[in-house]
Amino acid sequence: DIALLNGLMHILLEKGWEDKKFIQERCEGFDEFKATVMQYPPEKVAEITGVPVADLERAAEIMGTTKPMAVMWAMGITQHIVGVRNVMALANLQMLLGNMGVPGGGVNPLRGQNNVQGACDMGGLPN
Repeated sequence: DIALLNGLMHILLEKGWEDKKFIQERCEGFDEFKATVMQYPPEKVAEITGVPVADLERAAEIMGTTKPMAVMWAMGITQHIVGVRNVMALANLQMLLGNMGVPGGGVNPLRGQNNVQGACDMGGLPN
């Protein structure tokens, strides 16, 4: 998941589809982030993920030219050893595109059981 997302962000940056104003005004550590993402060219990501370069480029084009865009995910993104990093990569994608804090944008987890999100939001969990 992380390689796929980093590869998409690599393409977005190469094509200039990032939201420069949002990044300048609301993001920190962009240079370090960019250095990491640029280590994931489409050819390398295609080898890691099995997703053809053309499909990566098309997906990045859709993301980079459609405003706003919301990201939603279910438990498959979170329920393994790099789940937190997956969520961070999705948040990075949305910040790169300026899709945070805008109607129709954001990051939106979908939970597996009814009202789990509400219990977490209200502090109903013991931790």
